Amino acid sequence: MRIFVIKQDTDLKGIGEAVLKKAGTPARASLDRIRTLNPHLDENRVAAGTVVLLPDTPEFAADGTDAVAASGFDGFQRDMAASLRAAGVQLREGLARREEHDKEVAKAVKSAAITRLAADDAELRGHLEGVGKQADARARQSKQASGEFAALEKALAAELKKLGGLAGI
Repeated sequence: MRIFVIKQDTDLKGIGEAVLKKAGTPARASLDRIRTLNPHLDENRVAAGTVVLLPDTPEFAADGTDAVAASGFDGFQRDMAASLRAAGVQLREGLARREEHDKEVAKAVKSAAITRLAADDAELRGHLEGVGKQADARARQSKQASGEFAALEKALAAELKKLGGLAGI
């Protein structure tokens, strides 16, 4: 894959004319390849300074473009994976701390002293039931958060693989 920086305002057709080896009107297939690699582009107006990704294929001229090394993309993938792993560690540690806290609260709520106090106090029993319900809700939220994070990890891996395929890496 190659990188091309737009020097003056143009459109998609102008980019095609600037980067294709053959002079004349760019082929639709060539413009489609540019569009696929650059979904952020407005076909009718591309501002100067915009970075455009180009396929590293013979139809595109290498002049005025810079190669994107596969190792650069590999580094990007590694950085993304490492960042996600670190976020996962923080999430799991936070959930474990919360679970431990909830266990301590449950133990205190079920202690003999609290049970005796609650036997004669309807309001306290109501509060203790609320504490139990909150702990149950947090446990469900934790399980859901863990599942959603696992899905996020899988989705990121799939998107990086897809991006690598689009880039020909």
